[in-house]
Amino acid sequence: MAYLNDATISFTPTLGMFKFNIEGTYSRMDIDDWIMWISTGNGYIWSPVNFNRVLSQGVELSCKANFKTKDFYHKLIFNYAYSPSADQSYCTDVYITHDAELSYLLNTKKNNKIKFSERVDNISNAYYESTQYYPMPLRSCYGSIAFTF
Repeated sequence: MAYLNDATISFTPTLGMFKFNIEGTYSRMDIDDWIMWISTGNGYIWSPVNFNRVLSQGVELSCKANFKTKDFYHKLIFNYAYSPSADQSYCTDVYITHDAELSYLLNTKKNNKIKFSERVDNISNAYYESTQYYPMPLRSCYGSIAFTF
C-alpha cells in the first residue's frame, strides 16, 4: 500500500520589467513493500530488493523571471530539489548541475513562427548519480528548430 501527497504554492509578482513565477512544492510518499532494482556492484547485474517500508519526502523550489530587452525575450530559471533518503544504507552523493538555454523566435510575414533553441545541460561536466551505481550524462548539448503555422 502507498500513500502519496503533495502540495504546491505559486506566486506570480511583477516588479518593473520582470515577471516572476515562484513555486514551492512539498511531496511525501509512504510506501509498504517497495521493490527496487539494485546493482550488485559490477554495474551489469541487478537484483530486486524489497524495502519493507520507505518514506520518501522532499521539497522543490522554482523561480522563473521573464523580461524583454528591445527585440529579445529573456527567461532566467532557478530550480532546487531536496529529497533525503529514509534508508541511509542506500543513498547517493549530493550533486549540483548547471544548465543553460538560448532561444530566438522569428515571426514570418505569413504570421508563422520559427523558434531556434540551443541548450546545454550539466555545463560544469559534473559526475553524479541519481540512482546508486548508475551515472547520469555528463555535459550534453541539444539544438532544435520548431515551426508554428
